[in-house]
Amino acid sequence: MRTSLRCFAQALPAKRSFRTFVEHVFDTIDSANAWELAHCRFVVSKQTITIGSLPDYADLSKLAERSFGHALPALAVAVASGTNTHSAAFKHLQQGLKHYLIVKQLNDDVHDWQTDLEHGHISYAVACALTDAGTTPGSHQLPKLVTKVERVFWYQTLPVLSQTMQEHVTACRQALAASQLCKPKNPIASKLAGL
Repeated sequence: MRTSLRCFAQALPAKRSFRTFVEHVFDTIDSANAWELAHCRFVVSKQTITIGSLPDYADLSKLAERSFGHALPALAVAVASGTNTHSAAFKHLQQGLKHYLIVKQLNDDVHDWQTDLEHGHISYAVACALTDAGTTPGSHQLPKLVTKVERVFWYQTLPVLSQTMQEHVTACRQALAASQLCKPKNPIASKLAGL
């Protein structure tokens, strides 16, 4: 992380506002990682998981914050080509990339929900499935809990998560178009189609 921060800070030495932006992004990444460790991990021991209060992912920004470093190259290219970090175009591109990272993380979460649960990692998908299954705080036998949650996940949780993903795909496309910095056919649009 430190090497990456140093590289981005040196990438555009004449663009002070970009360096400040990069520092803010890395502070956000650190904060998101700390939040996840504090709120999204439950103890698993001898096939028993002890669940406390489920994490509140709010507007799902947390899903993008941890990996927002992946958006920095595209934002750096925009700045290098003359886009101001305070401009509407930059803000729209930033917003579009945020929605893309949310969709990408949700896609990973829906595929990994069972493994995440078995390891005590309460991703957004796991939190939704536990809520939908009516899971209460306390100790649970993991095999029984997985079986209970699995029934709910496929028929109740996954359709809602799919709709949420679609909403973020649409928001991403709209923000990228509003930025006027991306061609209609661009790598992010291609990746969105796959998600």
